[in-house]
Amino acid sequence: MNELLTEMVTKLNSTCESASKYAHKQGDAERSESRKEWSLIHSATLLMRNNLTIDWVGTSDCPFGYETIWDYCAGEYFGAGKKPMQKVELARDHSLDMKNGFARLKERLFEEWGYVLLTVPRNIGRQQIVVITLDSSHVINSEGQTAHDVQLMRDEKLVRGQLRSSYQRSARLIGADEARHNMDCILSTIALQPLATPRGNQIASPDMFNQSSLLETA
Repeated sequence: MNELLTEMVTKLNSTCESASKYAHKQGDAERSESRKEWSLIHSATLLMRNNLTIDWVGTSDCPFGYETIWDYCAGEYFGAGKKPMQKVELARDHSLDMKNGFARLKERLFEEWGYVLLTVPRNIGRQQIVVITLDSSHVINSEGQTAHDVQLMRDEKLVRGQLRSSYQRSARLIGADEARHNMDCILSTIALQPLATPRGNQIASPDMFNQSSLLETA
């Protein structure tokens, strides 16, 4: 594992500790906020067990069939060591929690450390998520495209679609010229805004991520 991924693991552990502290403070594990934190912890733990990349290749890992990567994550995490049918049953019970956990983890990693958790399909022409990774260089298809490549293309496609729809609605209401001017102003304002600085968390100490100490303990 390279230096950056090693640092990511350290910070993931810090995020998990912070989430665990908050979850215990909330008390009852079934309370909404507590359950969200535990879902994050389960998702982060599975991600770390898989060296920060979960790449689901379909039903070969479970012939009885996971339908989504969230089923796969839930079945393999909660059903570790169990028979395939038991894994599938556990997947049904925990798939949504695992999906929500990764969504919460994605938000927390971006807010705390500025990391982008990539959740992408095999290629831009597909919709079903099959890869979850913090390793932007992870190659995900036979064309040699990385998770980073596909994420950027998906984001661009999404933005183009949203902008096109917004522009066409505005043009119908206020005219094409004014709609175009308003759109240009909005885009210019967004582009001039500085990136938010990652805020870290209360668990992390100032010297926690010193590179030399990381390499000594890796």
